[in-house]
Amino acid sequence: MIRNIFMHRLGITALALGVAAFLLAAGDADLQRLLRGQELIVTMYRLILSDHVEEIPPDDLLEAATKGMFSAIDPYAEFIEERGSAEMDILNRGSYGGLGIKVLTWNNKHYVSFVYDAVRTLTELRPGDMIVQVDSIRLLNGSARDMRELLRGTPGTPVSIRIVRPGTSDTLTINTMRRSVEVTPLAYAELLDNEIAYVKLARFSRFAADSLRTTLRGMMREKPLKGVILDLRDNPGGLLESAVAVVSLFVPPGQPVVSMRGRDPSKERHYASLPSPIAENIPIAVLVNKRSASASEIVAGAIQDLDRGIVLGNRTFGKGLVQNILQMNYRTSLKLTTAKYYLPSGRCIQRFQYVGGKAVTAEGIDSIGATFRTLKLARTVRQSTGIVPDLSVPDDSLQGPLRCLNTAHAVFFFVSDYLNTHARALPQGEAALQREFSGWLARNDHCLDTELQDQYSALLQHAEQYHVDKAALNALRALEGRLVVDSDLVVRKYWKWLKREIELEFALQSSGERAQIVRALQDDQLAQTARALLRDDKRFHATLKSGPEY
Repeated sequence: MIRNIFMHRLGITALALGVAAFLLAAGDADLQRLLRGQELIVTMYRLILSDHVEEIPPDDLLEAATKGMFSAIDPYAEFIEERGSAEMDILNRGSYGGLGIKVLTWNNKHYVSFVYDAVRTLTELRPGDMIVQVDSIRLLNGSARDMRELLRGTPGTPVSIRIVRPGTSDTLTINTMRRSVEVTPLAYAELLDNEIAYVKLARFSRFAADSLRTTLRGMMREKPLKGVILDLRDNPGGLLESAVAVVSLFVPPGQPVVSMRGRDPSKERHYASLPSPIAENIPIAVLVNKRSASASEIVAGAIQDLDRGIVLGNRTFGKGLVQNILQMNYRTSLKLTTAKYYLPSGRCIQRFQYVGGKAVTAEGIDSIGATFRTLKLARTVRQSTGIVPDLSVPDDSLQGPLRCLNTAHAVFFFVSDYLNTHARALPQGEAALQREFSGWLARNDHCLDTELQDQYSALLQHAEQYHVDKAALNALRALEGRLVVDSDLVVRKYWKWLKREIELEFALQSSGERAQIVRALQDDQLAQTARALLRDDKRFHATLKSGPEY
């Protein structure tokens, strides 16, 4: 215990001295405040560890201290210990050590939600399996991040996983080995209409541009391309260098792509397009949605600002903050926001400002963001809005019961239950599938009745607090227990959306990510709109000139 305290005090003191030395150029008053704060933090840390009535593990106190500091800034700051490098492994090497699965954490329970295509035939785990124990650690609560730390590790190391599988009451124990899992950046590619390249980029890892280049070259050898659809929907981003390299495939060398600016002007960085583009004269359409972020927004925003192609879909997330990994003692590091991204027009895509650690949208501060001009056509673009598409489609946000079902992952659980208790095929005919889902929903209240009851309880509480008319209040109380959702009617009303989601989830769980994308393209209205634009030069250029509508 004493040694741990000493080592932590030594680490904090070393960090304090390092930061103090770094800021020696600051004014005397600023430096005095800095040194005072460091001394107080170290003193409090020492006194709590030595004098508190209960013994507190130093690591727990350190974690609480870091969380407290991070709560005052933005949500991207993170204290990283040596074991927390798997995400960077995926981006830098395209692989990581683990089991090749994703975990869904819902209601404090952990479920296998996805198995990577590369390991589907190599693992006994299935989507829907509830993980209750990893090695000797029983899982009661915790986050998905906690699960990642338990499941990932050095390839070749053993791990024992206890699960509960849908349709079974007993637990199953699966003994397996961690392996090197390849994570491809290019989720799917297809030549549409024998003239338009469709490519879905899942992440901006180090080899994303190389994969895209190889794929496009292969298509171009078959026949000249009429256009390229670059699908960045649901792409959360990745490496800045990868985003620059992807833009470089479509624009001449030396074009501005993105800049980084922080508090220190001497550290400002500018990135231009690289040599050897392969499709600089081919029309391009970029698909985005509200889950396209960071590197995805750099690519979409650069294509827009350079007037190189059309952006279609929904307004993007709006993450224009740059995080650097700052190395510290004891094989730890600090992920810290140190700059912002700026696009060729000069605008910043960051949509949120963080005041006391809480996000405030630019619209909440200034309803009219600063305006800029694209480089060739001088179209108007705005700052602090994310990327607003040139051609927008209705927001894909869900309303009412669908939002409830989506939040409760009802379709995921239905499909995993069905695949584990039936033959691995959906019921024949649409009516049979609808009956199957309606019956399952009636047996498994995932949220509809619960949400309705919560809303009723809140209304009754407000009515009592505001002393509404006694007769009205009695009538409201008389409804208690009688408000029951007709789940069959909900299913019938929203069946078109539900049917598509069920078919997409079934394709993913039964056959993998590529099969899901193939099914999605069958009725993907946004992709079809992009195809029509790329086949019609006049309409394509008219849409390009009109620019985004704010």
